[in-house]
Amino acid sequence: MTVAGLNIWGSSVTPMYGGAFGMSDASQRARHYAQIPLDTHILVTHGPPYGYLDGLAGTTEHLGCRELLAAVQRVKPRLHVFGHIHSGYGILETPHTIFVNAALLGPEGEIANKPILLDLQPLRRGGVKGRRDMTSKAELRSKDERL
Repeated sequence: MTVAGLNIWGSSVTPMYGGAFGMSDASQRARHYAQIPLDTHILVTHGPPYGYLDGLAGTTEHLGCRELLAAVQRVKPRLHVFGHIHSGYGILETPHTIFVNAALLGPEGEIANKPILLDLQPLRRGGVKGRRDMTSKAELRSKDERL
């Protein structure tokens, strides 16, 4: 899908065993994520890639998907938005990608986190394979504010 010149690709797949979006076989996930086009600017997935805003609270354990990580490293989207791992909530910027774990729920299923608003401004055309560079202004909003 393309919106305002930005290519967006999304998936509900997670490495969970069973469930509505679970795909437990790593080779199936790798084939699924191989479909992400190289010119993707914004990637939206249910869960995080391994090692990025995917930590289990109080541990050093990572719960993200290694196959998704490989795809993100291949595609290098400018923005990757996901949730699922509530304890990983937040924003992490790297040289190629802004990672946003927008999970709103806390450990008891209550709304615990503020919505994350991103203001993406296209800068220029060009670069690798016609990609459009973007700047972003990320902001956390109070859960009481109306969007």
